[in-house]
Amino acid sequence: MTARIDVTPVATWAAIDIAKRHHAVLIETPDEKRRRFRTASSFEDHVAFVALLHSLPQPVRIAMEPTGDCHRTLAYRLVKEGFDVCLVSSVAGARYREAMFNS
Repeated sequence: MTARIDVTPVATWAAIDIAKRHHAVLIETPDEKRRRFRTASSFEDHVAFVALLHSLPQPVRIAMEPTGDCHRTLAYRLVKEGFDVCLVSSVAGARYREAMFNS
């Protein structure tokens, strides 16, 4: 049997659940430490959030579940700052949850 080779580079992962007024954030660093918090959907909090992301071990990969148009300002800001951002479909998330946890 062959050994499994992990080709995914070590990165800091951030998952953002977008909402109208506050976003739920989960950050996991390469040393597997997790940090959860909420950030407001405001310019001041976006500036603080970007500064936090820049202080983390690089590269930072960000996944967000968009809600309506509420994700656009934050996604644009993160891409402009040079972060790897991808949008995760809420349907895909629900199907994954159902497959993994049968709920």
